[in-house]
Amino acid sequence: MASKQDIPLTTTIRDDFLTCKICFSIYEHPKILPCVHTYCTPCLEKLLKTSDKPGSISCPECRECVNLPHRTVSDLKTNFLINSLIEVLKVKTNKDVKCTTCTLRGKTSPAKSRCLDCGDCLCPSCSDGHNASSTTWNHKKVLLQDIRRGSYDKELRNLLRLTCSQHKDKEIEYFCDTCHTPICLACVLLVHRDHKCLTAIEAVTAQKDRLANHAIKVKETLHRLKNEKKMACEKLARVNKLQTQANANIEKQIEGIIAQIERHRQQALQLVEDRIEETLKQCNSQVDKANLKITLAKGCLEFCETMIEQGKDEEVLYLEETITKRLQQLEELPAVDLKPIAREVFPDITEQMCGIQDLESLLRTQVDSLLDTFHSNLQFTPETTKTQENVSIQLLRTFNTEYDADDVCPVVKGMTITNNTILLSDNANGKIKYISTGGILQKYITTGETFSPHAVAVCKDVTGAIHENVLYMFNKKGKIVYRNVIAAKPATGLHFTFALANYKNEGFIVGNLPDNHFRIYALDGTLQTRLLVPIAFPLANLSVSKSGHLVTCEWGDNCVRVRNLQGKKLTQCEVSSTWKANAADEDRNGFIYVVNSFESTVSVFDKDGTHLLQHFTKPDGFRKPVNLAFDDEGLMYLVNSSGNINVYKISIGTST
Repeated sequence: MASKQDIPLTTTIRDDFLTCKICFSIYEHPKILPCVHTYCTPCLEKLLKTSDKPGSISCPECRECVNLPHRTVSDLKTNFLINSLIEVLKVKTNKDVKCTTCTLRGKTSPAKSRCLDCGDCLCPSCSDGHNASSTTWNHKKVLLQDIRRGSYDKELRNLLRLTCSQHKDKEIEYFCDTCHTPICLACVLLVHRDHKCLTAIEAVTAQKDRLANHAIKVKETLHRLKNEKKMACEKLARVNKLQTQANANIEKQIEGIIAQIERHRQQALQLVEDRIEETLKQCNSQVDKANLKITLAKGCLEFCETMIEQGKDEEVLYLEETITKRLQQLEELPAVDLKPIAREVFPDITEQMCGIQDLESLLRTQVDSLLDTFHSNLQFTPETTKTQENVSIQLLRTFNTEYDADDVCPVVKGMTITNNTILLSDNANGKIKYISTGGILQKYITTGETFSPHAVAVCKDVTGAIHENVLYMFNKKGKIVYRNVIAAKPATGLHFTFALANYKNEGFIVGNLPDNHFRIYALDGTLQTRLLVPIAFPLANLSVSKSGHLVTCEWGDNCVRVRNLQGKKLTQCEVSSTWKANAADEDRNGFIYVVNSFESTVSVFDKDGTHLLQHFTKPDGFRKPVNLAFDDEGLMYLVNSSGNINVYKISIGTST
């Protein structure tokens, strides 16, 4: 396997890595700032001339101010890494290369090869005789076309050696640890005799290790910043949602009141707007701060990693101090101040605030009702319906189930929860993932062969999973204890295959089999019962209620049904003719919750099949849920095909 240094530069360096962010051209005499951003010398000179502070430059990307002791751009260090890479690219892209030897003789001949030891470009004739001298007999010649293909990038960079700053004819061989500068042998003997001097190899090894350690810490900081940004974005979305709800409720209550109270409606809306404005500014500021810190950390980290992987020894020696200082600064980046959203953002609306006390007495009853509604809505309680039970769904938290051990992005097909552990069938990565309710990956199991799990269920210590037309059972150590083909292979490209569920903690029930058959298997794989239950085929999902009844999502007529084992329909849930239920489950109150991936909704039905609530998940930042489950505390977990999970609290009230 080729090392990173053997890979052509064009495939390892980003397209804009050698481009100045001011003039958008290839760098010309690049200089590196203390913040590790690099710009052309002419561009920096223009910035210096137009700077508000004489003798200083403000970085165009991160706005960090750089003071120049001598008020000249030459005070800045040259970015030798960028310089070297540019020179290599120039050599590779030059199509008109002349023979060095012929040029010395006053002739002009196109070169076809180049010597990687002395750097001479050679025509075919001069190439044939290049090794005839005692000084060049062992020189290595290669074709220019191979150089342009990137086969000799490393050797080309070695030709471009940096020399000692004091002795231009001497190569760098040592590093003075006392003065922190690269030096040659003459400097060691003449100037740095009493200093601590290391060989270049010794110094580079130590400095690369130090850079790598700092880079690891900055990666941790970057991960923290991303999480803080995510939390800030979630809070921003929540505030926007609450503002929308508050405004909508105010609008809804005021629509039917005569024109005399229009002025009061505007006052109520303005009150909500005024109170929420500061919170929105706070959240936007948190997101902006997190973005800025992430940009700073990623930029420095990218340059550092490029230096570690591609930097030549002398480049590392010249630039390590600057990069180390910047990495140390980034390690200490303060956390984004994520203040909680105060409930006072949405105040109670009183008569005095709105000026309603001036209305005539004939409107008093309507106004009192309006105020009561304001109080309840702004305190985030659901609207009440006098004739049925009330259900509300409140988002508590979100997390993603893509982990470092995954080869590709997850494609989740099934989910179940047992003992506060989430089990996901990751079809794309061929795994059954065991995840804590806080989003921490505990373990995963697979078969060691082609394995694309769809439905998943747990019965006692045994995990069941469906792969194509095969039922697998795993013990608690993740070993296969049963494997059996249950039917012919289903058609490819389906959202689901055969349905699977825990049957009364006695075994597994399998559905969607040919001829409307259901089968119940014991935990040792023995077929216990074969049932004939007529359904509107195909069956998208199967679960079992606490009373042992089957809850089926039937796409044949877009209904969810609760049936006994004899197939008798006990409850039927439906919304519309186009409604398609991807999964359904019963909570501890006997209510049925159904997810519709196509419309991104969760529908709630009571024990009689009455439709109580339709909750849209898109405002929660959650699209296309494919499955749901409840934990021991009654919290509802929704998962989409990408492995994102939203956790909701369910509140159920009674009519007044």
